[in-house]
Amino acid sequence: MKRLLVFLLLPIPTMGQSYKFPNPKAPQWEEIGLKPSQAHPVCDIKIQGGYHQYYYCGHANEEQRKWEGSHTVWIFPNTYKLNKPVVDWRLIAFLATSAGAIVLDEERTQWALKHVPNAYETNPLMGRTRSQGYGVSFSLFAFQLYAMHARKKAVMLNEQTGIAKSTGIIGKLPWWTPGVANIGVHLAGAASTIRK
Repeated sequence: MKRLLVFLLLPIPTMGQSYKFPNPKAPQWEEIGLKPSQAHPVCDIKIQGGYHQYYYCGHANEEQRKWEGSHTVWIFPNTYKLNKPVVDWRLIAFLATSAGAIVLDEERTQWALKHVPNAYETNPLMGRTRSQGYGVSFSLFAFQLYAMHARKKAVMLNEQTGIAKSTGIIGKLPWWTPGVANIGVHLAGAASTIRK
């Protein structure tokens, strides 16, 4: 019995579009005729030449909508909050399933290493010990948690503020993509522990 080589797929965090709640001193909103609030957040996009575009989120013109899809969007006020929590039953379900897949994969591997002659771990990152296998897997799991949370928050901000969706390939992926990738890799690893 041996495991077929399974390349680890690193979960990819939000790219191509991000959202920040800035700490630096905000501009004098009265001078540009804007007043940021929870009900009417202000978007800030820094474009070429250091020029800033300030406008109420959800009220961008055609050119600003294009910039939203490919630039970092700063949201004012700093205290702006989402109406719904980012962590919900869907995120928890993906994380629980992912953790279960990790345990299944590693325990099948350890069983084979101890009970099957000539069995070996073909993925050098995982090593032969339970501690190394879990150490690597749950380190990637932590990164997956960050990636899914960041992406889900970005999607929710898009919907709540009316900011245009990312035009980048990575930015178009659903927030649950890292979870599906991680679950798939470990289920494939568990299934590939086959008998010669």
